[in-house]
Amino acid sequence: MTDTDNKATLYQQTARSAATVLDHLTEIETMIGELQHRIGELPFFARGFVSSQVTKGTGQDIPVWGKTIATLTTTLRQVREAAGRDEGTGAAPSGDDRALYGAARARVDGDRPRLERLAAFMESVPSKLGAVPPGLLPADQRAEFLATVARQTAALRGAIAEMPALSAKLAAISDQPSA
Repeated sequence: MTDTDNKATLYQQTARSAATVLDHLTEIETMIGELQHRIGELPFFARGFVSSQVTKGTGQDIPVWGKTIATLTTTLRQVREAAGRDEGTGAAPSGDDRALYGAARARVDGDRPRLERLAAFMESVPSKLGAVPPGLLPADQRAEFLATVARQTAALRGAIAEMPALSAKLAAISDQPSA
Protein backbone atom coordinates (compact mmCIF):
# COMPACT_ATOMS: atom_id res chain seq x y z
CA MET A 1 0.00 0.00 0.00
CA THR A 2 1.39 3.40 -0.96
CA ASP A 3 1.65 6.48 1.25
CA THR A 4 -1.17 8.06 -0.78
CA ASP A 5 -3.36 4.99 -0.17
CA ASN A 6 -2.60 5.13 3.56
CA LYS A 7 -3.53 8.81 3.73
CA ALA A 8 -6.72 8.23 1.75
CA THR A 9 -7.67 5.42 4.12
CA LEU A 10 -6.96 7.59 7.16
CA TYR A 11 -9.11 10.40 5.73
CA GLN A 12 -11.89 7.91 5.00
CA GLN A 13 -11.74 6.48 8.53
CA THR A 14 -11.72 9.98 9.99
CA ALA A 15 -14.77 10.99 7.97
CA ARG A 16 -16.59 7.81 9.08
CA SER A 17 -15.67 8.33 12.72
CA ALA A 18 -16.73 11.99 12.61
CA ALA A 19 -20.02 10.95 10.98
CA THR A 20 -20.67 8.40 13.74
CA VAL A 21 -20.15 10.95 16.50
CA LEU A 22 -22.09 13.53 14.51
CA ASP A 23 -25.10 11.21 14.08
CA HIS A 24 -25.29 10.63 17.83
CA LEU A 25 -24.77 14.30 18.70
CA THR A 26 -27.40 15.45 16.21
CA GLU A 27 -29.92 13.35 18.11
CA ILE A 28 -28.77 14.95 21.38
CA GLU A 29 -28.92 18.42 19.83
CA THR A 30 -32.55 17.83 18.86
CA MET A 31 -33.34 16.53 22.34
CA ILE A 32 -31.84 19.59 24.01
CA GLY A 33 -33.98 21.86 21.85
CA GLU A 34 -37.10 19.85 22.76
CA LEU A 35 -36.11 19.85 26.43
CA GLN A 36 -35.73 23.64 26.44
CA HIS A 37 -39.20 23.95 24.91
CA ARG A 38 -40.76 21.55 27.43
CA ILE A 39 -39.08 23.25 30.37
CA GLY A 40 -40.43 26.56 29.13
CA GLU A 41 -43.94 25.13 29.44
CA LEU A 42 -43.48 24.09 33.07
CA PRO A 43 -44.78 26.16 35.96
CA PHE A 44 -42.30 28.82 37.10
CA PHE A 45 -41.10 26.95 40.22
CA ALA A 46 -40.61 23.73 38.24
CA ARG A 47 -38.57 25.52 35.54
CA GLY A 48 -36.17 26.84 38.16
CA PHE A 49 -35.89 23.46 39.84
CA VAL A 50 -35.14 21.59 36.61
CA SER A 51 -32.64 24.18 35.46
CA SER A 52 -30.81 24.16 38.79
CA GLN A 53 -30.68 20.37 38.82
CA VAL A 54 -29.14 20.26 35.34
CA THR A 55 -26.58 22.92 36.23
CA LYS A 56 -25.75 21.27 39.56
CA GLY A 57 -25.47 17.83 37.96
CA THR A 58 -23.51 18.77 34.84
CA GLY A 59 -21.80 22.08 35.51
CA GLN A 60 -23.71 23.77 32.65
CA ASP A 61 -27.27 24.92 32.14
CA ILE A 62 -29.39 23.68 29.26
CA PRO A 63 -28.82 26.64 26.88
CA VAL A 64 -25.04 26.26 27.32
CA TRP A 65 -25.37 22.54 26.56
CA GLY A 66 -27.21 23.47 23.39
CA LYS A 67 -24.35 25.76 22.36
CA THR A 68 -21.71 23.17 23.31
CA ILE A 69 -23.36 20.46 21.20
CA ALA A 70 -24.03 22.85 18.30
CA THR A 71 -20.40 23.99 18.21
CA LEU A 72 -19.13 20.42 18.33
CA THR A 73 -21.50 19.26 15.57
CA THR A 74 -20.48 22.21 13.37
CA THR A 75 -16.82 21.32 13.88
CA LEU A 76 -17.45 17.65 13.04
CA ARG A 77 -19.34 18.58 9.87
CA GLN A 78 -16.33 20.63 8.81
CA VAL A 79 -14.02 17.68 9.59
CA ARG A 80 -16.20 15.31 7.58
CA GLU A 81 -16.15 17.68 4.60
CA ALA A 82 -12.39 18.29 4.83
CA ALA A 83 -11.63 14.57 5.17
CA GLY A 84 -13.77 13.83 2.12
CA ARG A 85 -12.00 16.53 0.17
CA ASP A 86 -8.53 15.42 1.35
CA GLU A 87 -9.32 11.74 0.70
CA GLY A 88 -9.82 12.60 -2.95
CA THR A 89 -6.29 13.98 -3.21
CA GLY A 90 -4.57 11.39 -1.02
CA ALA A 91 -2.04 14.11 -0.20
CA ALA A 92 -1.14 15.75 3.07
CA PRO A 93 -3.80 18.19 4.22
CA SER A 94 -3.56 21.88 3.41
CA GLY A 95 -2.44 24.17 6.20
CA ASP A 96 -6.04 25.25 6.79
CA ASP A 97 -7.31 21.66 6.92
CA ARG A 98 -4.47 20.63 9.20
CA ALA A 99 -5.38 23.49 11.54
CA LEU A 100 -9.04 22.39 11.39
CA TYR A 101 -8.11 18.81 12.30
CA GLY A 102 -5.97 20.02 15.21
CA ALA A 103 -8.70 22.36 16.49
CA ALA A 104 -11.30 19.60 16.11
CA ARG A 105 -9.15 17.23 18.12
CA ALA A 106 -8.81 19.82 20.89
CA ARG A 107 -12.59 20.35 20.89
CA VAL A 108 -13.34 16.61 20.95
CA ASP A 109 -10.85 16.05 23.77
CA GLY A 110 -12.10 19.08 25.69
CA ASP A 111 -15.81 18.34 25.32
CA ARG A 112 -15.60 14.63 26.07
CA PRO A 113 -15.27 14.94 29.89
CA ARG A 114 -18.18 17.38 29.98
CA LEU A 115 -20.27 15.04 27.84
CA GLU A 116 -19.39 12.26 30.29
CA ARG A 117 -20.87 14.40 33.10
CA LEU A 118 -23.99 14.99 31.02
CA ALA A 119 -24.37 11.25 30.38
CA ALA A 120 -23.92 10.45 34.08
CA PHE A 121 -26.55 13.06 34.92
CA MET A 122 -28.95 11.63 32.35
CA GLU A 123 -28.43 8.17 33.81
CA SER A 124 -29.48 9.55 37.21
CA VAL A 125 -32.70 11.11 35.89
CA PRO A 126 -34.93 8.07 36.56
CA SER A 127 -34.07 8.09 40.27
CA LYS A 128 -34.51 11.89 40.47
CA LEU A 129 -37.85 11.66 38.70
CA GLY A 130 -39.16 9.50 41.54
CA ALA A 131 -39.25 12.62 43.71
CA VAL A 132 -41.63 14.40 41.30
CA PRO A 133 -45.24 14.07 42.47
CA PRO A 134 -47.54 12.18 40.05
CA GLY A 135 -49.74 15.26 39.84
CA LEU A 136 -46.91 17.20 38.18
CA LEU A 137 -45.91 14.39 35.86
CA PRO A 138 -48.62 11.80 35.14
CA ALA A 139 -47.58 8.16 34.63
CA ASP A 140 -47.98 8.18 30.82
CA GLN A 141 -45.88 11.33 30.46
CA ARG A 142 -43.35 9.97 32.95
CA ALA A 143 -42.96 6.75 30.95
CA GLU A 144 -42.58 8.69 27.69
CA PHE A 145 -40.03 11.02 29.25
CA LEU A 146 -38.00 8.15 30.71
CA ALA A 147 -37.98 6.34 27.35
CA THR A 148 -36.74 9.53 25.67
CA VAL A 149 -34.01 9.99 28.29
CA ALA A 150 -32.92 6.35 27.82
CA ARG A 151 -32.65 6.81 24.02
CA GLN A 152 -30.75 10.06 24.39
CA THR A 153 -28.39 8.57 26.97
CA ALA A 154 -27.64 5.69 24.61
CA ALA A 155 -26.95 8.15 21.77
CA LEU A 156 -24.68 10.21 24.01
CA ARG A 157 -22.80 7.12 25.19
CA GLY A 158 -22.39 6.10 21.53
CA ALA A 159 -20.83 9.46 20.70
CA ILE A 160 -18.57 9.35 23.74
CA ALA A 161 -17.42 5.81 22.90
CA GLU A 162 -16.30 6.87 19.41
CA MET A 163 -14.55 10.07 20.48
CA PRO A 164 -11.17 8.54 21.48
CA ALA A 165 -10.84 6.85 18.08
CA LEU A 166 -11.81 10.08 16.33
CA SER A 167 -9.29 12.03 18.39
CA ALA A 168 -6.51 9.59 17.47
CA LYS A 169 -7.35 9.88 13.77
CA LEU A 170 -7.46 13.67 13.99
CA ALA A 171 -4.05 13.62 15.70
CA ALA A 172 -2.59 11.39 12.99
CA ILE A 173 -3.81 13.74 10.28
CA SER A 174 -2.98 17.02 11.99
CA ASP A 175 0.56 15.80 12.75
CA GLN A 176 1.25 15.41 9.00
CA PRO A 177 3.18 18.23 7.35
CA SER A 178 1.03 20.53 5.23
CA ALA A 179 0.75 20.09 1.49
